Amino acid sequence: MKGFFISTLSLLPLGAAYKLSNILYIVLYYVVGYRKELVRKNLSNAFPDKETIALKRIEQLFYRHFVDVIVESFQIKSWNKGSFNNQIKFSEAAKAILNHYEGSEQSIIMVLGHYGNWEWAGACMGANTNFDQVIIYKPIKDKAIEQIINTNRSKFDTEVVPMNNAFRHLLQKKTTFSVSMNADQSPRGHDVYWTTFLNQETAFFNGPEKFAKKLGLPMLYTSIKKERRGSYLIELQELYNGKDELIENQLTEAFVRSLECDIKAVPEYWLWSHNRWKRNRKKPMQEGSTET
Repeated sequence: MKGFFISTLSLLPLGAAYKLSNILYIVLYYVVGYRKELVRKNLSNAFPDKETIALKRIEQLFYRHFVDVIVESFQIKSWNKGSFNNQIKFSEAAKAILNHYEGSEQSIIMVLGHYGNWEWAGACMGANTNFDQVIIYKPIKDKAIEQIINTNRSKFDTEVVPMNNAFRHLLQKKTTFSVSMNADQSPRGHDVYWTTFLNQETAFFNGPEKFAKKLGLPMLYTSIKKERRGSYLIELQELYNGKDELIENQLTEAFVRSLECDIKAVPEYWLWSHNRWKRNRKKPMQEGSTET
């Protein structure tokens, strides 16, 4: 049933998909109230100085964007490169950065958050560069949904690799590659970096930094700007050139600050429904637990 719904959604013209999104927004926000208490808690903790009316506006805009991202992401299945590139593009400055590394046959790490349309951003690399594109993902409980999502992610000859196999997989690659990693999820285990993020003590997964150091790869922060509904612009910021010496957690901290800057500028485009602050130093998440 899920597969049929998503396949049907992927065949709709984008305008029709947005009409469906308008309906889903009403259902999700006003009828179901999907994770509304969590969203409100996250927003109020992140922006304690904002008035209730301002937080309410961000909340509503978030749900509208969130449902748009859902319908947009499944559109990839039926699009070719031309159709896709009408919706999301690299800025001219970002193209210059990519051309530099591609021309020098230098593999790169692209680190991003759940901001804008992160699913489109990963596919954009495969559609617009000659890098062997690899997306590292965190497995989820629902394997049927995971398979559908990964099928879309593998569009334009992109590899999708689970996090626990990522380092081994990258070591074995013989070609120039670009690896995309979402690095703002709540991490498991004890090997994490704690910092202040959005006014709260927050643990971060430091895998991208470890990959950059061990493999000697440049790391680029991927900033996804939403220009209007269905139109995104990707900008890149070099966090590391792959050569200089680093202090511990320097790259992870640089990523956190870059993402936080984007969120503070336009907060409704981040994934506020994620239970991001469910762990703390006194109650660390167990290794076997699953993200929700």
